[in-house]
Amino acid sequence: MRNWNGVSRNCRWFLAVTGMYPVGYYDLSVAGAPVHSTVFRPLDDAALRANPFRGFTSLLRLDLIADEALRADAEAVLARRQLFTTGCRRLTGCRQMIWNTSG
Repeated sequence: MRNWNGVSRNCRWFLAVTGMYPVGYYDLSVAGAPVHSTVFRPLDDAALRANPFRGFTSLLRLDLIADEALRADAEAVLARRQLFTTGCRRLTGCRQMIWNTSG
């Protein structure tokens, strides 16, 4: 089983480093999709003027897939995925170290 907490932590730090913060949460399982999504964007007016974009992240909830074969296939595909390059993970780690040692 893949360490999804590590993936989630990397996503959170990457988005924070780029000035994006969670502002909305959507549980799409109520519509029959085994997915939870979060929207990220800058928070204050100045940041929104500089970066008016939003980023959406989605988590496929394997535990909500009833078909065992489909769930196993989805887990195998996700286990092979690399969301962030090595360089991106390194930069995100550097920023995290700076935040952990400052103020």
